[in-house]
Amino acid sequence: MNYPGAIQTLAYGINDSGVIVGFYQDANSVGHGFIYHNGAWSKLQFPNGRSTQLYGISDANVIVGESGQFYAYMYKNGTTKQIVFPGSITTQVRAIAPGGLIAGMPDNNTRKQGFLASCH
Repeated sequence: MNYPGAIQTLAYGINDSGVIVGFYQDANSVGHGFIYHNGAWSKLQFPNGRSTQLYGISDANVIVGESGQFYAYMYKNGTTKQIVFPGSITTQVRAIAPGGLIAGMPDNNTRKQGFLASCH
């Protein structure tokens, strides 16, 4: 199943309510985040980048993802909050647990390491 008009659709996260998040590529090769639930599609675009990728959704419907390759975000109820790892140039997020624990990776110029953060 593809987002309407997409040339590629990738699903990355699902919560216990069956809400699916991911991203799709449009005809111009731009990535857009999507939310799919009960047969309905909606688009979610984060600031600071041309493309948006959504990677996870908690049972409280908190969504995590990225804008471009440098900016990590969480989103809930119309509010977007940037996730920044202290001292890092870039921050990536890849998952959120049902209870809200976020997993990601900073880029600290010299090494890659993972982090866990609680969702507030």
